[in-house]
Amino acid sequence: MNKPQTKGRFNLMTKKQTLSFLLLAFVLMLQTTGAQQQKQQRQKQQQFSAPTSRVINAAQLLLDVKTLSADDMQGRGVGAPGGLKARQYVAERFKKSGLKPFGESFEQSFEFSHRLRGGGEEKVKAANVVGYIHCRHRALRPRRRH
Repeated sequence: MNKPQTKGRFNLMTKKQTLSFLLLAFVLMLQTTGAQQQKQQRQKQQQFSAPTSRVINAAQLLLDVKTLSADDMQGRGVGAPGGLKARQYVAERFKKSGLKPFGESFEQSFEFSHRLRGGGEEKVKAANVVGYIHCRHRALRPRRRH
C-alpha cells in the first residue's frame, strides 16, 4: 500500500487537489470575464444601433446628415452657393417625405442686418426651409383661435 508522501503540513495528494482547484477557478474566472465582455459588447451595440421606427427611416436620415455635412456643401453659409444647395436638398427631401409647404414654396425668405468687421451694416437676404405634415386626426390638430 502506498502511503502519501508527507512534506510539512500538506501531503502530495492535497497539493495536487489544491493545484487542480486553483486551475479550475482560473478557467471559470476566464469564462466569466469573457461572458461579461460579450455582454458589455452587446450592450454597446444596442446603445449605438439606430432605433427602429415606423415613421423615421434611420438609413435615410443618416444619408441626409452626411449629405448636408459634406465638404461640397461649403459650410452652408448664408448667401454662399453651399447654402443654396443645402436649401434645395432639404426642400426636395421635404417633398419626397410628404411634407407640405406653407404657401407655394418650402422656402420662406427674410432679411436681416449683418455687422461688418470694419464697421457698418449690410442687409442680407436669406431663406428658411419649412414645411408641415397634414394631420388627419381631429384630436391632434391645433385648435383655431377666433
